[in-house]
Amino acid sequence: MKFYRHIIIHIQFQTADGRLYGTVTNKDIADKIASQLGITVDKKKIVLADNIKRTGEYAVKLKLYPEVSAELKIIVEA
Repeated sequence: MKFYRHIIIHIQFQTADGRLYGTVTNKDIADKIASQLGITVDKKKIVLADNIKRTGEYAVKLKLYPEVSAELKIIVEA
């Protein structure tokens, strides 16, 4: 199995004063992983600690297998 370290995914959304119009969803993150890294990840395997409603950096957990998980850094930009 390939292991990626220090993976950073950039997501751009329209904002108003640092707040997003809507939220960043698991599907948005899965789509960005596919487009930026060329890896297909099921959106159900992406675990968000809380809804992403503001710009900034977030840690997102991927549950790849029952006992195997990885963490990605998501940067949400305007």
